[in-house]
Amino acid sequence: MNNKKGPVIVLLFLGVVVIVVVIALLVSRFLSGNTGSTNGKVELNYIGLWDQKEIYEPLIAEYQAQNPNVSITYTKASFINQSGLTYKGVYQTDAEERIANGSVDIIRVHQTWIAKLLPSLVAAPTSILTGAQAKELYYPAIYEAITTSNNLVYGSPQIIDGLVLLYNKDIFDKANITDPRTATKDWDVTLQTALKLSQKNANGTIKIAGINMGSFSNVRSSPEIILTMMTQSAVPVVTVDPSTAKISASFATPQGLAAINRFYEFSKLGAWSSRMEDDLQAFSSGRLAMMIAPSWRIIDLVGMNSSLRFEALPLPVLPGANPDVPQYLGSFWIDVVSKKSKHPEEAWAFLKWLSEPEQMRRIYKAQTEKRLIGNPYPRKDMADEQKDAPYIGPILEMAPKMKSWPLYDYGIWEETLRKELLASEERGSVSADDLQSIQTRINNLTLKR
Repeated sequence: MNNKKGPVIVLLFLGVVVIVVVIALLVSRFLSGNTGSTNGKVELNYIGLWDQKEIYEPLIAEYQAQNPNVSITYTKASFINQSGLTYKGVYQTDAEERIANGSVDIIRVHQTWIAKLLPSLVAAPTSILTGAQAKELYYPAIYEAITTSNNLVYGSPQIIDGLVLLYNKDIFDKANITDPRTATKDWDVTLQTALKLSQKNANGTIKIAGINMGSFSNVRSSPEIILTMMTQSAVPVVTVDPSTAKISASFATPQGLAAINRFYEFSKLGAWSSRMEDDLQAFSSGRLAMMIAPSWRIIDLVGMNSSLRFEALPLPVLPGANPDVPQYLGSFWIDVVSKKSKHPEEAWAFLKWLSEPEQMRRIYKAQTEKRLIGNPYPRKDMADEQKDAPYIGPILEMAPKMKSWPLYDYGIWEETLRKELLASEERGSVSADDLQSIQTRINNLTLKR
């Protein structure tokens, strides 16, 4: 009987040894941070936008030297617009596909998409970034975009941006306008300035337009301008159901109607015409005195006409604007981490490092060595460093009063607003029924949650 127990005891002992070894290996892999690879190597795929890899390569090399087990590959996103959509619409589809197929760990997306992408993203570990910390670090529009109601953070910003008012210095000088800021302080004053600067040919056509306001056919940023004017009017562009988190467009209000009809007023009175060329071409050729556009259009303008003399200002606001109402529309890009990433904690650790002031300064320096302007810093504690920077200073001035709306699918918003409001241009106004129809169409196209 003792002879039978001996082999059994040996087998039991060997089994315990095997279990202990397996547990030790698993613990070792967990503690080393290896959640997917067999050699302890963490590989992160980072998809950026606009910036060439030369901007980020030195930073990535430094981070990898500090973290030898981490390897990061940065790729500038590329996509082909074959559908006639805005670039946001095309790239959003591309980004959604990359996140869904698990081919990316970190990807840059527009802040208005986060509401739609949320189920496919992983939040920052609270040891890295909490909602309270994000509120302290970033401007309100950024905090609104990246933080959920349960105080989790789903995005890491590299930029704050929005629309600016660009003005042609030569046209202003010839009109003896010595204080452009006062001449564009609110929409009423801006309309009068635009009419003063507008010039017509002998046949009554516009020779020089005052401002790119009043048309959806040839004003590239018309949807964003409309959304900005609604924001200034305290229009609830979208509402979120607190019980279901369902997002719906809700701008079909008397105030929303007034905002759009104010936009048309500029064209009706002759400060702009839908028969003119594209606003970017008009401004670059000196045929447009003022242009409302995203700050990054400045790079395009210099490329189109290097001798063009122009400056940037904050957008006009409503006369007697309520200081408690956000006055500007935030439109910027956020880095997010895919839920399918094998290394979400390592991805977030890298984003935290990348968002620190020293790294942001180095990115800005590299950007301005290659182009006219760099990213306006998203951090409130860095505002003073760029407040006097050419062209982007107005962005930092507006940033504390910017608003972010969870539009869910910005491409659909832009396409629908442009297409549906084009029909109202000839009569120069939109009706309440028209606006309700547009709102319903946007909701039908976007609310597929």
